[in-house]
Amino acid sequence: KVALLLESILEQLKLAYDKGDVEIPSNFRKLEALFKEAVTTWPSAEKPLTLVLDSVDQLDDTNQGRLLQWLPATTLPECVRIVASTLPDYEEMEGKSGFQCLSRLEGALHDEASFAKVQDIKDPESIVGHLLSLQERTITAEQMTVVLDAFHKRSEEDMAGTPLWLTLVVHLAATWHSYDTAPTIPTSVRGLIINLFERLAERRGKELVRKALACITLCKDGVSAVELAHLLSLDDAALAEQYEWWVPPVRVVPCIVVTRLLANLRPYLATRGSGSAMGWYHRQFWEAAEA
Repeated sequence: KVALLLESILEQLKLAYDKGDVEIPSNFRKLEALFKEAVTTWPSAEKPLTLVLDSVDQLDDTNQGRLLQWLPATTLPECVRIVASTLPDYEEMEGKSGFQCLSRLEGALHDEASFAKVQDIKDPESIVGHLLSLQERTITAEQMTVVLDAFHKRSEEDMAGTPLWLTLVVHLAATWHSYDTAPTIPTSVRGLIINLFERLAERRGKELVRKALACITLCKDGVSAVELAHLLSLDDAALAEQYEWWVPPVRVVPCIVVTRLLANLRPYLATRGSGSAMGWYHRQFWEAAEA
């Protein structure tokens, strides 16, 4: 939500520019006005501001967030720089909401020099090797060949071959043993996410995973680990799956089960607001979970 984004930025700007006495309003129009005032008047030549907004296309349509009217793109002083990233425009189709963030930024700026297209990945092998090393993992030459073949066979649709695609592939490859024959790798991000969900269902339980994905997706402001455990404990199918061979005095989903599931999903979750509530960090995940 754009309101949560602006609140978070304003809290950080208050600390950076010693504006502790400024109250952040709950009304969105007043919040938007304060944000524009803060960005354009608080910084100075002595204390400049560079604000990086990654993936503005992932905002929802609450308060017309993806129309970007809240972003002061043309009234910035010399001491302020705003860097915003977005996917190319996406038309609404098959139940997916579209967005035109790039077109709106282009219409506001009218300056090609203000835009830079993210270049395609040129050396996927070294990136895969580096990401695996961060997990203290490696793969065989034959397995690397399978990964690179999938990368080179990618299409331009569904973000194939992007950093997100490579990250998902690396998390998949990190589960392989050296003696494993690498399976066929989906060439789309959506296919990789569905593959992830299917592997989790097989490992953690179909009903548990299905209900957990639904809770994470449907909770607009995120869900904490404790809340997720409570919600799953209300589902008879998820409980029956956990207690197949015996019935405990109190039937609740064990905390360790939820902890393990969230550990598997952790790379794909982001904390919402200032609390412990979690939600998908990328739109592709909640779209795949909704499918």
